Amino acid sequence: MNTQNYIALEEKYGANNYNPLNVVINKAQGV
Repeated sequence: MNTQNYIALEEKYGANNYNPLNVVINKAQGV
């Protein structure tokens, strides 16, 4: 999957009660 796929999934299934940034975190540390 690529970034656009993840953003499309978020738009379809995510909560629509806020305006999210169009970013995808690839790797995180300490979360």
